[in-house]
Amino acid sequence: MARASALAPEPANVPGGKTCSKNAAAVQLTQRVSDKVNSLFGKPYRALVDLLDISERDAHYRLSARRKYTALELAQLLQSEEGIAFLVVLMDRARPRWWRAILKMGVLGSIEQRRQADLQLMRRVFDADRSATDEFAAAFRVQDPDIFGALLSEFDEMPELGARDRALVGAPKR
Repeated sequence: MARASALAPEPANVPGGKTCSKNAAAVQLTQRVSDKVNSLFGKPYRALVDLLDISERDAHYRLSARRKYTALELAQLLQSEEGIAFLVVLMDRARPRWWRAILKMGVLGSIEQRRQADLQLMRRVFDADRSATDEFAAAFRVQDPDIFGALLSEFDEMPELGARDRALVGAPKR
């Protein structure tokens, strides 16, 4: 029987060194996906149970990065409504041409969406201004057309808000 000694001349041959680095990357990926699940959902373990059809215990293990996500589970996350967020996590710092093109389209799409939202808001503001003055005048005309008729005829002839400011620009200063 051979004896093991701490004073052995050669260190033990441990072939797992290369495997640990790959495993560390997998653990890091699992942690990033779990972090994204935590940030997207109010009850992340419940979302994993529903999306991946796993038990609550497995969901808690995956959220704590003690168990890796399988390829099927990652595919199910990518196919969910929040799939783009998981794709961004999986792509990490990789920037192939197709991914850069998608990112550019996303930026351009978000700019266009913001521009459309701003235009809609401006239209609502201008429409509200017009409808508010029309409703104001109509409400007073209905109450007593004899008394408010003269007042409202002057109100209808008043310039819009921006027109008054423009008239003051050319006025001489005192």
